[in-house]
Amino acid sequence: MSAAENSQRREHVSRALMEKAAEAALSAEGVSSMSGTLTDTLKTVPGLPTPVRGVKMSDDDDRLDIDLHINVYYHTKIPQLAWDIQRKVKKAIEEACSLPVREINIHVDGVEAVEERE
Repeated sequence: MSAAENSQRREHVSRALMEKAAEAALSAEGVSSMSGTLTDTLKTVPGLPTPVRGVKMSDDDDRLDIDLHINVYYHTKIPQLAWDIQRKVKKAIEEACSLPVREINIHVDGVEAVEERE
């Protein structure tokens, strides 16, 4: 396998893991959406794959560090939500690959009002 093919494969696996992390975070009750950062917006270049909104992932010493940027619904208990997200994301990532997760950092970037239904 050439270096270019290896790099492309690694990028595909990395993107799949980031998508899995976002999916797990969004499954936690109280998360309204993933929050894109200015850097995510600037990285969006026509013709290139778009970054996974609200997820940054790095591996160091064969362990993963994950940063998640989220928006939550008003009245959500954020400390409990953060624990729930960390548990769900860690489980999803460690089931998908053999790398252990070292840390998962949750960044609450916004709060959204819940529309009441009559």
